[in-house]
This record gives sequence, structure tokens and C-alpha cells, in this order.
Amino acid sequence: MSPNFKENKVLAAMTTAVLAVVVYAAHSYLWTAKVTVSLDVPAVGQQIYDPSGLDAARFYFEENPDSALALKEILYDPKLANSQSVFTTTLNDGDQFFITSQPSSMLTTATELFERPQALLINTAAASSALSARDDFMLRLIADTGQEQKTIAQYINQLPGNRLLVLQDSSNSGYTDNAYRYFLNEINKNWEITHYRFLFKDFRPDSFEPLLAHRFDALYVLGGNFQPNMGNIAQMFHQSHPNAPIVLTPWARSNLLYEFAGPAIKRMVILSHYPNSADDSAVANYLKRFEQRFGYQPLAISLTIRQALELLEQALAAGHSSPESIKRYLLSRPEQSTSLGTIIFDEYGDSVQPLHPVSNLDRKP
Repeated sequence: MSPNFKENKVLAAMTTAVLAVVVYAAHSYLWTAKVTVSLDVPAVGQQIYDPSGLDAARFYFEENPDSALALKEILYDPKLANSQSVFTTTLNDGDQFFITSQPSSMLTTATELFERPQALLINTAAASSALSARDDFMLRLIADTGQEQKTIAQYINQLPGNRLLVLQDSSNSGYTDNAYRYFLNEINKNWEITHYRFLFKDFRPDSFEPLLAHRFDALYVLGGNFQPNMGNIAQMFHQSHPNAPIVLTPWARSNLLYEFAGPAIKRMVILSHYPNSADDSAVANYLKRFEQRFGYQPLAISLTIRQALELLEQALAAGHSSPESIKRYLLSRPEQSTSLGTIIFDEYGDSVQPLHPVSNLDRKP
């Protein structure tokens, strides 16, 4: 055997070994590469408005260290008139998956960014019907305004009495104005409605004393964004109407709001996206773990953000990686199971599951 032949064999063996290492490294990279999911977080400057959503996402990754996802946090100003700027930078960076908790008045300004399969957004908070029945790349995990208000009106319709006070928040009008129109279409005509629209954040008890001197059989607090002042409003109404029920939207399920409500909590009913934690062991267990980790009870939005992450994880595990294929996969089955309950989508990716009347509130969201 010639020396040249031996050298060629050695060189071939070395080349094969190098190629094997390169192929293995490439497969290892593809196996371990994370898919970025961007979560927007309302903040004033660098001060986060409420940490529930962000902590829920961080908690998910703590409990799932082998997740195929990687979290990108995007801080945004909740007072923005147009939210396109929240998404454009990360879209330009090539990010394809988003989870948002923006309210209706903001998210409705960014719909054109998700009309094409460049990115998929999961909406956990904006209920506006302007986002419904659209063949786009937004999936919504909560009931839209029409479904929500129909359920609330049906609940009020079975209450005793005929005099209803409706107090509507004029902020986030993209939600509350539409909600009130839907509500009026569904409420029984035997109810005599007194309607007052104002900024909840400017609530002053003394200005409402003349109004509350009248008799009412029930109060409907039509507001969102988990504003603690809704608790103050409920408490003042309760002082002059101690036996009247107080009905609130899903966007009132907040521990701080319960504290502001004081004794009115005994008469409050929230039409919620989730059952009372006392009636749902999965929700109760999650909230217990969350509180042990962070030392507080989160807003209900934390549950929906957890579900959004789980849905993306399931789609990736099933072999789907593009916005278009993940959307198609999630809509191909009528029900999607998560650790916190089932998500039911219609053909457009809008949630159609019912709301739950939650009373006996024990200061848990």
C-alpha cells in the first residue's frame, strides 16, 4: 500500500468525522433553537402598569424550562392613540408570534398589521366586535362584546325589579360604547334604565349622591381594565341600596378592586371568563402556585396569557412553525385543551365559550 493511499484514507476519515460533527451540530441547533414570542406589557416609562401578565409569562417559563418558546418583553405606553408602533419594530426584526393584552381602543388600530401570514397574534383582552369574524391572523381567547353583553343582559333579565342603573366608563370607548349598544339590544324592555357615562378614574362620591338618592333594583358597572375605582363605585351604591345586586363585566375580576368594594363585595356578581377558583381546582391550584411564587394574587388576565403560551407550545410540538400553519392547526380542532380549561374557537379564531357568573367573591381573581 503506497504512502499516498494511506494519507488519502486518513484524510477521508478525518473529513467524514468533521462532516458528522457539523451535521450533528446543525441538528442540535435546530432541535434546541427557540421560537420567539413577544408579549406586550403596559408601562409608564419603565414602570409596569400591572405585573400580572408579565409575571404570568415568566412563571410559565420557570415551570417549563424545556419550552420551545423564548419570551421577548415589549413595554408600551397604554395612553397611545395608535398601537401599530408597539408591533412594527419587532415585526421588522422578523418576529412572528405575539401575545397582547391591549384594550379594544388600542388593538383595533393595529389590525392591518395582522391581515397577512407574516405574523400571528393571540388577543387576550380586546373584546371589541370590530375584531370579530375577520379572516386574519388574530386569534381571540375571550368572548367578544356581543357575546359578553348578551350573557350579562340575560343574567340581569332574571333579577327581580324593574329599575336599573347603568354606570359606563367613557375611557376605552372602543369597548364600552359598543358594549352598551349590544346590552340595550338584549335587555328586557320591562327594565327602566338610568344610564350615566363618565370617566371612572375621575369618580367623586359627592357628585353621585343626588343620583343615588333614587331607588334602583340593580346596578350594572360597565367598565374594563380592572380599574380599582369600580370597587369604590360599587361600595357607594351599596351604602344606599344594601340589598341590590351589583353586576360587573369580566374586566372587573381584580383583587384590588375587591378591596376597594368593601362590604359591597357581598352583593357583587362578575360575569367571568373563568369559574370561581373555589369551583375549579385547576384555576385554584394555579393561583396558589402563582401567589407562592410572587406574593400576590394576579389579575384574571394572567390565566389567559398562560393559555395563549400553552396553545403556541402545543402547535410547535405538533410540528407547526409558521403563523399560517399554527393558525390552521389551532382552528382544525373544535376544542383546544389547556391546563386552565378548554378554548373553543369558531372558524375565524374567535372564542365562543360561555361566561360564568361568579359571586361569593373571596378576594381572588
